[in-house]
Amino acid sequence: MKKYARAITAFWLLTVAASFTWGMHTHSNQTRDHAIEIGRAFFKIITITRDWNASHGGVFVPTTPTSQPNPYLPPELKTLLCANNKQLTMINPAIMIANLSEISLRTEGISFKLIANKPINPDNKANQWESSALNQFDISSISEITKFTANNDGTTTLNYIAPLHVQGKCLKCHGAKSYTIGDIIGGISITTPLNEVGIGNAFIISHIFAAFLGTIALLFYGNRLQKNQELLMQAKTKAKEANQAKSNFLATMSHELRTPLSGIIGMAGLIQQRHLSTELKQPLADIESSAEALLTIINDILDFSRLEVNKLTLKKEPFQLTELCGKCIRLIAPFAADKKLELRQTIDQNLPQWIAGDSLRVRQVLLNLLQNSVKFTQVGSIHLKVELQSETAQDVHIKFSIIDTGIGLSAEEQATLFQPYQQASRATAHSLGGTGLGLFICKQLTQLMNGTIKIESTKQLGSTFFFTATFDKTTPPPPAKKKPLITPATHTKSVLLAEESTINRKVLNKILSDYGYHCTCVSNGRAALNLATANRYDIILLNSRMPKMNGPATCIEIRKTLYGATTPILALTADITEQEHGLCLGAGMDDVIVKPVDPVALILTIDKLMSKAESRPGNHSQGIRKP
Repeated sequence: MKKYARAITAFWLLTVAASFTWGMHTHSNQTRDHAIEIGRAFFKIITITRDWNASHGGVFVPTTPTSQPNPYLPPELKTLLCANNKQLTMINPAIMIANLSEISLRTEGISFKLIANKPINPDNKANQWESSALNQFDISSISEITKFTANNDGTTTLNYIAPLHVQGKCLKCHGAKSYTIGDIIGGISITTPLNEVGIGNAFIISHIFAAFLGTIALLFYGNRLQKNQELLMQAKTKAKEANQAKSNFLATMSHELRTPLSGIIGMAGLIQQRHLSTELKQPLADIESSAEALLTIINDILDFSRLEVNKLTLKKEPFQLTELCGKCIRLIAPFAADKKLELRQTIDQNLPQWIAGDSLRVRQVLLNLLQNSVKFTQVGSIHLKVELQSETAQDVHIKFSIIDTGIGLSAEEQATLFQPYQQASRATAHSLGGTGLGLFICKQLTQLMNGTIKIESTKQLGSTFFFTATFDKTTPPPPAKKKPLITPATHTKSVLLAEESTINRKVLNKILSDYGYHCTCVSNGRAALNLATANRYDIILLNSRMPKMNGPATCIEIRKTLYGATTPILALTADITEQEHGLCLGAGMDDVIVKPVDPVALILTIDKLMSKAESRPGNHSQGIRKP
């Protein structure tokens, strides 16, 4: 910012200097023009005086020391004795102009004289420049010639010359030279000093004043600008810190809330595997359903936070739209059936079978809108309609419509529907629940998919939510390997599990034990590091956040041990943010599993990591081994 202020100040000084230079240049031109105008004025006065003298055939004046008889006049005109014995002499135009020049030089500093190439009086002989000018007058129609001469004393003078033409009254004296009327008889040369018309002090002082005041003002402005910039940077830093604190809080909240939820859902899943009476199955299902509903709310809050700071990015992977829509309908079908609602879908046959995009986010928007329709529809039907709007050689633009016969919305309710924390009414919030974040998140997600979301609704007649999205065209991916059937097994594979939550340790230990793994459990990273240093395990599961030493730090230290360099390490985290996952992978972990843990996904991931480790040369672990 200081460089910017200095640059502005330098620009201002250059501007003032340029203005001063231009002013001096302009003043110089004006001074020269003024001097030329003076020459023209003197030439006019001289010619008028000359014409007056010539029209009278000369004038007689008393003989004085300054008015001596003209030696070039006839004797009868040189002197004339009056009756009072006063001696007179004739003053012709040439003598009169010479006398006037002497007076002008003394009073105005301006001199002039009659010149000719062949004068009667040798004193009026034209010099080289004047002679050249007179010759130019003879051969061209120019009426004046000027020349500016720089003198040794630093002054500049204007030499101005204009021609004199022969008039009838001139022939009285010059008729003997065969002149005719209109001929150039000579000229008048006028010398004017330019320094007599000087530049004003006000001009110089004003520019100095402008340069000084402008510099002070710009430096003051630059200083204020610097302070404002510093305040802005401080505000940005505080905002960044606030956003970081918010992200940290949300990450912590995600971990602290999802960890006990993971225990609740995990325990409920384990209990459901037992033979329970009908009286116990329903309450257990209610517990699991409530926990999953709470998990959905937590996920919505986290999505909202990431959307606020533009940290949510979409993946681009091939998927089948028809299959995706079918899964969404099947997930919603039980809830629609409970209310005896007709649920159907229509898929445009012109849609490509495979497209590339973020299928999880498309599923999220569809499920949110379908769940809302089920929630707000008591009688009638819900219809999912998918249409091809437009396509190019590279992509397709698809329109999704969810049409229901629910309670509908007024225009006022529709106006705030896609704003965060807004619902149609307080009564709706109290009776049907919800955070008011779902539709806002849907709007943001559709915008990320280069689409829009809108509603058309009439109170008590139902609503149509529709959104558009753009997807890339793609070819079907290679056939996926068929997932192996996960069944309990008996083997000697060893697992080291570090999990701070007692309940989650029990759940994970039970899952691993049911599938035949020998599991050693600890509650913190330090204990895990001590065991990993002393023993070889087939795989290590580390919770990302633990007391004494967190998961990434524990992984870094384990990688330095004898067996830890090649042992697969799997991160367990309740934090779904990309930063947390990147931290785990960057510390050297092989993969990340998000809580609540899906047992099948966990076992598949463990098997995949161990198979990859066993395929490495010289790495054949079999259970726990003491060093």
